[in-house]
Amino acid sequence: MADVLDLHPNQEEAIGGDRAIVFPPQGMACPVPSCGDHIFNSYPGLMKHWKKRHTASIRVHKCPRCPKEDPRRTHITQHLLRHHHVPMNNLREAQLGVTTEVKSNKQFISPGDILPPRKSQDAAVPILEPVGAMDLDQAMDFYGLDL
Repeated sequence: MADVLDLHPNQEEAIGGDRAIVFPPQGMACPVPSCGDHIFNSYPGLMKHWKKRHTASIRVHKCPRCPKEDPRRTHITQHLLRHHHVPMNNLREAQLGVTTEVKSNKQFISPGDILPPRKSQDAAVPILEPVGAMDLDQAMDFYGLDL
């Protein structure tokens, strides 16, 4: 009979994160081979790329007045102001008509079994949450901490 390890979702994520490479201080290219060799100088830049290219579905916001849609709600707000000439005093009302939809990402490139890089080595430390209620003393004992 196979052994089963029952993990909290945060622990599963932390274990999976151990397989991910760490983003180096000098920057790095996307680890997905079909992405090319552009060097991302910042972790947020690489994560923005990952979200845009390696996520199968994306959330888009739709203009209530035309077919325009964009992943960034702020771009739809700017669109309402510039292209539909919505006055600032009516902007909030116009924004209420903006709808959000999850769609297939047309720019998707499958990362295969490659995980996105971690920000730092510290990201590999699992986040453990005890099951059930504990007071501070019990939690300190559980995590092996002293004050």
